[in-house]
Amino acid sequence: MTIISGSFTGIVEALRNRGFLLLAEVKWIEQPCKCAGRWTCKVSV
Repeated sequence: MTIISGSFTGIVEALRNRGFLLLAEVKWIEQPCKCAGRWTCKVSV
């Protein structure tokens, strides 16, 4: 799953909405990074 947000906080909120309560529980495919003014990441669901 790819998450795109305007802030890192937005990524955290999107992950919480998907059931991830702690960032340590997330299986990252691509860690959060800021590119072209947007935060993006990829996680395994």
